[in-house]
Amino acid sequence: MKYNSFLKLILFGFICAFIATSCVKEGPIGPEGAAGKDGVNGKDGKDANETCIMCHNPKSVEIVTTQYELSKHKHGETAFDQAGNTTCAPCHASEGFKHVIKNNTPATFTLNTSTNRYVNNYITTSSTAFGDIVCSTCHSSIHATYTSADLPALTTTSAVPLTMWGGTKTVNIAADGGSSNLCIRCHQPRPQTNLQTGNFQDYAAVAANPKGIAYDANNNTSTSNIIRPSYRMHIHYGSVGAIYAGVGGVEFAGSLPYTSSAHPNVASCKDCHMGTVVGRAGGHTFTAKGNLTTCNASGCHQTPVTSTTPNLWVNPRNEIKGLLDALAAKLVVDGVEIL
Repeated sequence: MKYNSFLKLILFGFICAFIATSCVKEGPIGPEGAAGKDGVNGKDGKDANETCIMCHNPKSVEIVTTQYELSKHKHGETAFDQAGNTTCAPCHASEGFKHVIKNNTPATFTLNTSTNRYVNNYITTSSTAFGDIVCSTCHSSIHATYTSADLPALTTTSAVPLTMWGGTKTVNIAADGGSSNLCIRCHQPRPQTNLQTGNFQDYAAVAANPKGIAYDANNNTSTSNIIRPSYRMHIHYGSVGAIYAGVGGVEFAGSLPYTSSAHPNVASCKDCHMGTVVGRAGGHTFTAKGNLTTCNASGCHQTPVTSTTPNLWVNPRNEIKGLLDALAAKLVVDGVEIL
């Protein structure tokens, strides 16, 4: 009897639970509430994937960096050795170069009244005298907009004051928007300085009196030693800019007039040194050696120029070499060849 009563109790519980759940019925959905206040519209973000690949792709930045591995600008030994040297950094260190361009540092010489000697003003600061030559050294707007529009902008295309002449003479190659001026800013002769005053050499006086003694090793006095030869006081491996422009040479009077090449009026440094890559020349290797395709690609020479072309390659090179040999023969002092 008790067992039957227990079963009835369980059954009664199930019935009550069923009735309770069946009574819960969902009513209709009520109306929506009032719309909340709109937030302030924000600017659309940049799609990094889309903008980056405009430049960072195998045909653009990636191939340029590969070419740059062959460039002497990439090696960086001098930038490391000359870090902190405020006089060398304007050309040998990235931050130094950007500093003098940003501040329009003049190439003039100024008298220091404390030492009574002249100093060259074309220097950087000790805090910017460092850094290897990198992309941003020459391209001033990299990552400004993160688009391909950043690359064409150059750090400078302004006329170049020649430090050899204390800024009294300038080079300005107009071809290709003045891009050559960026190169010539560093690829120019360093000044010869007067041992007595520290001022840059009076080249007009040298041309007027070519037989005057600049340095007499056998009479080492303050009056005879005006200019002392050293490997830094002459062209310092940078004469190419002045020679190409036909500006800054010491012009001695003679029977022939001074003339300049037609090249700077129609071609830029880029036309020869950044042509189509052939071997390890062209592009961002900045090397023109052995790559004569640029002479034809620029549209200057209708007849292809090769290493065997007589009038445009072989003969001019032989003529210049003969003149240099003749000059070297004259520049022999006590058996020492100066050139």
